[in-house]
Amino acid sequence: MIKQKVILLLFIIFVFNPLPIYSQLKDTANYPCWIDMMDNPKQGLYIGIDIGVFYKKAFLDDWVYLKNGFPASARVIDFDYRIDNNRVCFIDNSAYSDSLFWDFGDFTYNKEFNPYHDYKSHGSHKVFYVVCNFCNTDFISKTINITGIDDVVNNNKLMIYPNPNKGSFNLKYVSGDFGNIFVNIYNMSGQKKYSIAIIKNINLSYLKS
Repeated sequence: MIKQKVILLLFIIFVFNPLPIYSQLKDTANYPCWIDMMDNPKQGLYIGIDIGVFYKKAFLDDWVYLKNGFPASARVIDFDYRIDNNRVCFIDNSAYSDSLFWDFGDFTYNKEFNPYHDYKSHGSHKVFYVVCNFCNTDFISKTINITGIDDVVNNNKLMIYPNPNKGSFNLKYVSGDFGNIFVNIYNMSGQKKYSIAIIKNINLSYLKS
């Protein structure tokens, strides 16, 4: 191991060996401090200050912040989600993140790592996911589709199942009221796509009085 003692506010090390490096600055609260590097660091420039170690290829790329041996500015940002009717559970799959921010696409926000959100409207929602660390901010967006149908009534007279579905479903209506039943189906834009009147005639003439 090679140890370089930091005397000034910062120091620059230029090395020529092309093999990978894993660097970490220790005792960062006060100067002087120590930096430990493997014998075969990657070619480039290294700056060590009281907040960490930065690396870049000589006169080519932007500085990369090395945090615990890994490039904290590397784009490793992703998320997954699971839909259950109007509720969506979001799963953080990012690396090197210190803080994050969710924009659920309906003017609501969250700063938790694995939040869930209940949408009040159906349709498509574009979700923005922002990840921040010491030296960089990155984001990714995904569009999710809410297709679940809430029960129209809460007295169990009308049941739709399965819900959600892919267009094939059962409609069950239980009531002691007499009269015809009209079923209208609308799309997400509010356009009526299907309509039917359900009339049930019951012949009881064969029954004995």
